[in-house]
Amino acid sequence: LTGDSVRTAWGLVRDIANVCFVIVLLLIIFSQVTGIGIDNYGIKRLLPRLIVMAVLVNVSFLLCQVLVDVSNIVGVGIKNFLEGTIPLEASAIGNSGGAAGILGTIASGGILVGLAALNPGIILSLVAGIIGVVIGLLFLFVILIARQVAIVVLIILSPIALICYMLPNTEKYF
Repeated sequence: LTGDSVRTAWGLVRDIANVCFVIVLLLIIFSQVTGIGIDNYGIKRLLPRLIVMAVLVNVSFLLCQVLVDVSNIVGVGIKNFLEGTIPLEASAIGNSGGAAGILGTIASGGILVGLAALNPGIILSLVAGIIGVVIGLLFLFVILIARQVAIVVLIILSPIALICYMLPNTEKYF
C-alpha cells in the first residue's frame, strides 16, 4: 500500500469513528434530558473522554507517522551503533579489495578443499551452515514484511482503538 491509500483507508475508519462520537454525544444528551440511561456521574466521566478522544482520533494519522518515524530513527541509530563497534579492518569484507583479496579468497578455498579431503564431514557442515543462513534470511524477510503489514493495519485501525478506550466496557480492546 502506498501512503495515499493508507491515508484514504484511515480516513474512512476515522469517518466511522466520528459517526460513533456523534452517536455517543446524542446518547449523552438524551440521557441528560430524559434522565434515562447514563447517570450524571457517568456523563461527567464520559464527556471529557469523548472530547479528548475526538481530537486524538482526528490527529491519529499524524501521531502514528511521528511514532513510526521515531521507531525508524531509533532502529537506524542502533544499526549505526552496532556497525560502528566492528572495525572494518578486522572484518573479512574490509580486506576483500584488490589483489590481496583475490589471493585471500584463493587461499581460503584451497584450505577448505584440503580440509574436505581430510574430513568429508566438513562439506556437510558447510552445507548445513549455508542452509541455516538461507533459512535465517528468509525469516528476516518474512518478519520485515509482517512488520510493514502490521504497521499499516494498526495505523488504519487507530481511530477505532481510540473509541474503544473512550467507552468503559471496551477499554481492554484499546
